[in-house]
Amino acid sequence: MNAGTTFARAASATRRAFGRVGRGAFVALGALSLFAASAHAAPVITFNALPTTIAEGGASTLTWTVTVTAATDCTGTSSTADPSWDGIKSSTGDSVLVNPPSTATYSLTCTDGIDPDVTVDATVTVGPAPGASLSADLTTIALGGSSTLTWASGNATSCVATNVGDASWTGTKLITGGTQLVSPTATATYTLTCDGVGGAQDFQSTTVVVGAAPGASLIADFTTIALTGSSTLTWASGNATSCVATN
Repeated sequence: MNAGTTFARAASATRRAFGRVGRGAFVALGALSLFAASAHAAPVITFNALPTTIAEGGASTLTWTVTVTAATDCTGTSSTADPSWDGIKSSTGDSVLVNPPSTATYSLTCTDGIDPDVTVDATVTVGPAPGASLSADLTTIALGGSSTLTWASGNATSCVATNVGDASWTGTKLITGGTQLVSPTATATYTLTCDGVGGAQDFQSTTVVVGAAPGASLIADFTTIALTGSSTLTWASGNATSCVATN
């Protein structure tokens, strides 16, 4: 084999291994492909729910962002608890309010048409709503009288007492319930507010009306009489709703 033949074969091999990118210039095709692959990155998705725990009837906000490489398509899917999330979603990011009736897992899948699909999940846990009850055994009392408040709660994590007109009903109350004797000096409103999961609240109020105390008077014109004699009784009342005689 002469030198000319050797050079021609070498040149042919070079053309197969290299691609022309300009007059008289070549670049290795394998290296070019490797560079292109390494310079591309799959979408990075941030996806979260706030709050992650809510009470029945509550809501949570799903928020997502797509960074590094913009996705060409994003799709939302969810557990059967909340199909409202299913469907096409913004490929750059957004936020959506959801109201799952029970615990639900939300999935967001994005693709850029090159890399494998990227899927992220967020779960919203739904717990029972809290309940509060508060009652007074006497809703109307006379000045100086008293009434017994009885309270209870359900599915609550804490309960707080507030008032208008009687500072004795204030502060944290047992979620298991209880009673308290109150003696307001004027009409007062008592409120019990109970918190549950996800910041859900329930409250109950009761009012005790304070009226003027009743008064009664009874006098005899003669407090001592002879047998077969008589005396006249005179009576009166104030702020009374009824009067009864006994002897």
